[in-house]
This record gives sequence, structure tokens and C-alpha cells, in this order.
Amino acid sequence: MSRPLLETVDLKTHYGGTRSLLSKPKPLVRAVDGVSLKIQPGEVLGLVGESGCGKSTIAKTLLGLERETEGAILLDGFDVGGRDPAEARKVRSDIQYVHQDPGAALDPWWRVGDTLHETLKIHGVSDRAERQARILEMLNAVGLNEGFLRRYPHELSGGQQRRIGLARTLSLRPRMVILDEPTSGLDLSVQATVLKLMLDLRATYDLTYLFISHDLSVVERLCDRVAIMYLGRIVEIGSADQVFSAPAHPYTRALLESAPTLTRQDSGQVIQGDPPSPTRRPEGCAFHPRCPMAQADCRQSVPQLAEVSDSQSVACPYAMPGQVRPAEAFAS
Repeated sequence: MSRPLLETVDLKTHYGGTRSLLSKPKPLVRAVDGVSLKIQPGEVLGLVGESGCGKSTIAKTLLGLERETEGAILLDGFDVGGRDPAEARKVRSDIQYVHQDPGAALDPWWRVGDTLHETLKIHGVSDRAERQARILEMLNAVGLNEGFLRRYPHELSGGQQRRIGLARTLSLRPRMVILDEPTSGLDLSVQATVLKLMLDLRATYDLTYLFISHDLSVVERLCDRVAIMYLGRIVEIGSADQVFSAPAHPYTRALLESAPTLTRQDSGQVIQGDPPSPTRRPEGCAFHPRCPMAQADCRQSVPQLAEVSDSQSVACPYAMPGQVRPAEAFAS
């Protein structure tokens, strides 16, 4: 296997836990609490979990918009962590982001062409002819014509806004793109078109994707591997085929069972209760208050990811009986 394009080692991003002279202490929020990932060149890694589990915080930390509290971020084998936001964004320019709401990311008072030019100017492309050439190339790549440069954001449909967002990101020539809910709010026919476009762009420009989504059907269709996240930690990771056909962690099973299908609109196994507050994380396994398989030691120790097959790792000693021993899977 080749060297990962991007790797995180025990990445942690915490907020709060401090106090000023005259104010009350701010509660500690472990938004990302020890995440280790390897993303190979050309891969599409899906990141799935309930709202508030830390998916977007991981994205912001990888981009350099948030500074990691602990851990390492390696880009092409080089440590790019531990830097202030301005420097972090510079050394991580190979990583770019497509907004969840591309319409909100476009200035309503600027024409599309002005926005695209400004993006390239901010990133140091001073020659107007070069900017124009890049913009036209990317517009053509996403299936739009030059006429869209004269339009304002409110004159675009949801699908067209998504395409403009992709064109703006790709004009920066990234190697890795973080896609945050890129198909939310789209009609199914438009969603299918946007997904096909993403796959085509991946092949044409040799892109690597981190795909953040709640839509399990989209994740299954688009991703090579899937990481399931719960309250700041990865609880299961593996090939998309393996995770969707044979989910091992009780949380993963419950997520898949909760997704309605055309043949079954009612959910199967429902996850009981709400996710715990990140400021009052349960001791031991964070999922144990909602887990039907919870045992006594689940309340005392934090389960660590352990391989259960060549393409699947799970943070639960009881998910695959006989394959992961509790003594090896748990770490205090």
C-alpha cells in the first residue's frame, strides 16, 4: 500500500476547560478525542455519525481553521500540525473544502465570476489571464458555460450552486477535497447528477475525498471506506462493502437499521435516547447508556479500535464475539 496522502495520529480538538479572571470556568468539550485515520491517494473516505459527533470539527482541524489540541496531522508524510491558523492554511493548501451550503458561501452582491476571481487572487494567482483560464476550465469540468460568470447567486438553482462551489474549489488545484454534506437539500435527480459529477472529477483530476454525510445510501454508493463516529471518536472503520453488509459495532447496526428504505418506511432497531452532552461525556464507552449490548466493563474503560478482519476495525469487544478479546480491546 502506498504512503497515505493524509494521516492523523491520535488527533484531539478540545474547547473550553479554562476560565478568565472574572468569569466562570468554561466546560471542557472534547469535540475530537483521539482520532487516527489514514486516507490513501485517490480514495473516498466517508465520515458518518449523528449531529454533534465531531465530523465538521475534524474537517476544520484538517483545514487549519481550528488548531488541534494534541496529536499529529501528516500530509504526504510531513507533519503540518501545531501551527497558527494562517500558517496552517498555507501549508495545507493541498486540502480544500466544499461548503455544505454553497449558496451561503457565495457573496449575494457579487457576480459568480467576481467571486471566482477573488478566490484565486487571495491564493496568490495575480495574473488575470491565468485566473480566467483556470475558471473557464473548471466551469467546463462541472458542466457549466461561461455565461454563468455574469449571474448572481440567487439566479442559480441548488444544483448549479453546488457546481459553482466545486468549480471554485477545484480552481485552486487541490489534491484532497473535504465534501461536507454535498447533496443535502437536493432533489434525487439532481443529487444523482452531482454525485456522478464528483466521481468524474475524481477520476479526471486524481482527487481524494473526505465525504461527510448523514445520507447512508449516498455514502454506500460513493465511498471506498467508511468511518463511523460517535461523540468525538471513531467506533468502526472499514471498507464500505464490509461495513454496510456486516456492521459490527452496535451503533453502526442501529444507524443502518434506522434508515428507511423504499420497501420499509418504518425504522427497525431504534437508538434509544439522545446523544450525551459533549460536556458530560459518560465514563467508559460513550455509547454504553444507549447500547443494548452494554456490560459492566463498558462503564469503566474506553474501547479501542481493534481489527476484526482485513478490512474492518471496531471499538467494541462484544461486537464480534471470539474475534476481539476484551482485555486487548479496552484501554483505561
